[in-house]
Order: sequence, then structure tokens, then C-alpha cells
Amino acid sequence: AQSAQEGAALFDQKCRACHNIGGGDLVGPDLEGVTERRDMQWLRDFISAPDRVIASGDPIATELLAKYNNLQMPNPGLSKDEVDALLAYLESPGGVSGAGAGAGAAALAGDAGRGKALFSGQTSLQNSATNCIA
Repeated sequence: AQSAQEGAALFDQKCRACHNIGGGDLVGPDLEGVTERRDMQWLRDFISAPDRVIASGDPIATELLAKYNNLQMPNPGLSKDEVDALLAYLESPGGVSGAGAGAGAAALAGDAGRGKALFSGQTSLQNSATNCIA
């Protein structure tokens, strides 16, 4: 449970800007059920170094890249233990106190169009910050 709680915090910190769980696709895919759809080793490899998996010509990574407008997932810089915690959370997001469907619903309360514009650079960020896509 501790590992999944750590994973929930990592998801909020590193993943939630582009992904959610059970709310549909955002900039990247909805991750609900991803641990059932994908092999765990593939997930470990992709989360750890998406650039390497894409560069290898992996067919799943290539398909995802094309589906999401060739916007490559940035390398999150996670340790092996952090990747394992994130996967523990993705296996049972509803079972983590303070996370899961409720947290995903709260994340969807904003304006997705405005979020996309902020992410892509169509709308400038406050204090002249660099947009996410950069």
C-alpha cells in the first residue's frame, strides 16, 4: 500500500498534466487499465525511458506516438523504485486513499481546451514561463 501511495503522489507530480485515469485521453492516453493492456516489463521500460523505446522502433510506442500527434512523452527521470511505485498505483488507483477516480474527476474540472492551449504554447504562461511542449 505504501508503494501505491508513493505512486499516487508521483502520478500527480509527473503524469497528471498529460494523463488521467478513467477520464479519457488528454495530451496522452487515459491510463485506466493500462497494466492489463500492456506487459509490465514494457511499461517499466517505457516509463523509465520512453525516448529509448521509441528510438528502438517498438511497434506499440510507434503507434502511440502517431496517435498523439508525434508528441513524445518526456523522460520523467524516475528511479526503478519510483517506476515500481507508479505501476503499483496504476494497478489499483481506486485502492489508494485520496487518489483514484475521485482525484481524476477533480483534475477534469478545469477547461481542457485552455489546458491544451497552455501546454502547446498557443496561450502564454504566467510570468513568461516556458510552455510544456518546449
